[in-house]
Amino acid sequence: MKPTIVLFGCLIVLSVLIPISNVFADHFPSPKLSYVVCDYFGKLSIDGAEANAGDEIAVFDNNNVLCGKFKLVEKGQYGFLHIYGDDPQTSVDEGARSGEALLIKVWDSLHKIEYSGKSILLSPGIAIGMSLPSEIPPMWYSDVIYVLNITVSPQPTHVKGDHNANGKIDIADILIELHHIAK
Repeated sequence: MKPTIVLFGCLIVLSVLIPISNVFADHFPSPKLSYVVCDYFGKLSIDGAEANAGDEIAVFDNNNVLCGKFKLVEKGQYGFLHIYGDDPQTSVDEGARSGEALLIKVWDSLHKIEYSGKSILLSPGIAIGMSLPSEIPPMWYSDVIYVLNITVSPQPTHVKGDHNANGKIDIADILIELHHIAK
């Protein structure tokens, strides 16, 4: 076989494989792993429908450090989403600290849209087995399993000052506001 035909064939194969590999790439990078972890699971819906396999949830600490992520494999369900904690032995912020509020972002893989902030409504799920209903806002505590349901609404439905995205202004919003003022 002539070298030009082989080379041409290889280029065709590569041009097909490279775009296919990008389809399987994750939107959010991988978090830094640590030996301290808590877990979340629950339901995820986007714009009134169950989220699709391939959609992603990412969790960040108050310093915007990625602490955990989960790529859905089952429609409308996520978990166990491992959220990694900060290693107290280092000076680097690798993850969440005990009692720290968590921030949620969602990637809609079908529409290629990342949602955060006021587009995300959070609600505690129903405890199953050893799990606990999540606090709102979700908090990080080592070795705890929480149930948290996440609803993404493309149209913001929150009122001004609803920092924890639970649809109402409550004491948690005041605490978050005071925390931001103190920084």
